[in-house]
Amino acid sequence: MSKVLRIDLFAEDRAHEEFLKPLIQRLAREEKCEIRLAVRSARGGHGRAIEEFKAYQRIISAGHSELQRPDVVCVAIDANCHRWTDRREEIARAVTEDFKDRVILACPDRLCACSWPGVSL
Repeated sequence: MSKVLRIDLFAEDRAHEEFLKPLIQRLAREEKCEIRLAVRSARGGHGRAIEEFKAYQRIISAGHSELQRPDVVCVAIDANCHRWTDRREEIARAVTEDFKDRVILACPDRLCACSWPGVSL
């Protein structure tokens, strides 16, 4: 049996959650990959999502929780009125060394641009 890929999602709002959950599930089906998707934050806006993501990384890295380190973390934050590159850099600064190889950024702006490692949409 193949390994189950554990994916945690941090989103700024419910709209991101409602869009990304089925998108991630579809990609997994198309790749014939079994996943376990957990939404860790999807309410409270951009600032709260970033702060919860930072706290989550600290807790997991310190081993103070039953949470296991996921295989992938998707962080979804709108660019909105900010430059897309500024928002992307803000999220990149929030990623700790322990998580740098497993974070996927979903950062829609007014043009619906997203960033995935190695892929530009």
